[in-house]
Amino acid sequence: MRSLLLNSLDEKGIENILSNEKSGVQSELNKVIKNLMGDREVIDGLKEEHKVLPDFAQEIVSNIKVEEVLECIYASFPLSGLFDIVQKGYRSCCIETVSVTVSPDSRFQFKNDLLTYGKEKYSIAFKGKDFWIAFSLVPSDEGRKGTSKFVVIYVDNNSYIVDDVDKYIDASLFKKNTSV
Repeated sequence: MRSLLLNSLDEKGIENILSNEKSGVQSELNKVIKNLMGDREVIDGLKEEHKVLPDFAQEIVSNIKVEEVLECIYASFPLSGLFDIVQKGYRSCCIETVSVTVSPDSRFQFKNDLLTYGKEKYSIAFKGKDFWIAFSLVPSDEGRKGTSKFVVIYVDNNSYIVDDVDKYIDASLFKKNTSV
């Protein structure tokens, strides 16, 4: 989010941050978020018991293949085509790779218990031509260390939707041994 904010700033925005510090950063960040969201409808499925994703996104989430190999969690997604991929984890390390050809056979490592900070929160996002879909390990509503929620965020031209992956598949491997 920092790089998005910095790349979006004009001279007025920079001046706002320099003179107002924390409140200036929040003000400029709010402008960026408002610009990104546009007129999209926001649907928070985390507050609902039923599934809220559109059929297309439900098909993706319901067909994720996840496996554990030597303390690592790998996942394959039923996606085909060219995507920009952003992967974040392990104390804010963020890697963005553009124009990656993804197929249902592509495997992505989500966590590795053998790495330093390998049990902390992480996320991966796939940005395609008409939509983007992201998966993220986040703290649960319980607020206890060691409890987490694995969420999906689906965005298209009309909507921004967040839901709990556990409604679609067993997400326990994504949350196993995490300290979020």
